[in-house]
Amino acid sequence: MNAGDARDAPETTKPAGRARKLALRAIGAIVATPVLLVGFLHTPPGEAVLRARVEKVLGERVSTKATVGGLTFSLAKGIRIEKVIILGNDQKDAVTIDSIFVDLSLKKTFGGAPTLETLAVKGVKVDLRGKDDGTTNLTGVFVQKKPVKHLVLEKIEVSGVRVSLTKPDGTKLEVTGVGLAGH
Repeated sequence: MNAGDARDAPETTKPAGRARKLALRAIGAIVATPVLLVGFLHTPPGEAVLRARVEKVLGERVSTKATVGGLTFSLAKGIRIEKVIILGNDQKDAVTIDSIFVDLSLKKTFGGAPTLETLAVKGVKVDLRGKDDGTTNLTGVFVQKKPVKHLVLEKIEVSGVRVSLTKPDGTKLEVTGVGLAGH
């Protein structure tokens, strides 16, 4: 037997060594998957996927159509959703929201109830249009779904709210500059 033959022989690994390598690879894959997913969500294609998902969930809550103009995701800085539009039952814009900012507390959410450190909603416009039968363009638009059992809001800010109501006879009532903040 030559010295070169020993190097060319197939290496045999003990079963315990193979199991350890397999376990390390499995743990590596389990750890890498969420890291890669979060990394993907920080990219424009990832944000587009997340925006489409948010739009789909919002669409399930209305009987008409809801659109989301844009979404920016950052694990460190929160989620910003821009230009939300909900159509009324007359297929015209009924509710528009310029921006929604959500800062999720991952530590508290994984430790118990879903917790939003901050929920900020800016530029809400609600255009109610009355009909002769006493209903409005928002009658029947919002679909009742199973509510979230428990959600913690640590800080909420709503600003720039404008609500207008146009009656069938053309009379218009408008309330502007409404907002609220709470901790």
